[in-house]
Amino acid sequence: MIARLFALALMAVAFVAPAQEFREGVHYKVVDGLSESNTPVVREFFSYYCGHCYRFDPAFKQITLALGDKVNIERTHVSFNRDSWKLAAKGFYISEILGVSGQTHEAFFSRIQQDGKPLHSDAELRQFFVDHGVSGADYDRVASSGDLKLKLADGDSRTALAKITGVPSVLVNGKYLVVNPGRTLGDYVELVQYLLTRP
Repeated sequence: MIARLFALALMAVAFVAPAQEFREGVHYKVVDGLSESNTPVVREFFSYYCGHCYRFDPAFKQITLALGDKVNIERTHVSFNRDSWKLAAKGFYISEILGVSGQTHEAFFSRIQQDGKPLHSDAELRQFFVDHGVSGADYDRVASSGDLKLKLADGDSRTALAKITGVPSVLVNGKYLVVNPGRTLGDYVELVQYLLTRP
């Protein structure tokens, strides 16, 4: 209830006239090359192996609540060509395909960031899913599927096209990359809401 009230307060901030003038190159930068078919959309680039992403995750949830259900929220798990990050990305997209992200998202962060237990192999990843209620057969089916390969390739492509070099990064409508969102969640919501109105 408290979280919901806080989100409503942030939403109120988002729909008033901007308290500051947002400037390209200061608060955000324009990215060319990444198109989004499902706008309006706010996309977070992140990794379960990123400590900053772990700390940002609760704030991002509050920001998305404040933006409301008319804005599509997407996540892209980056790999940056690191084997451990690739394995985590595989886990993220398997969760999406199986529709179990609600069960696994925080659990991935907790295991890797809080408990200090990184995933080292496909066998460990499979066991993680089994431990969170996914049958081994369902995991095996998705882990070897063309859908997973497409999602992994799409994630790498979006990361490259958006020129993402660090995470967490937030991209609005495939064009506006948040650079300096301000000091508070209200500032962040206000900036994102402004960018959603940009052509």
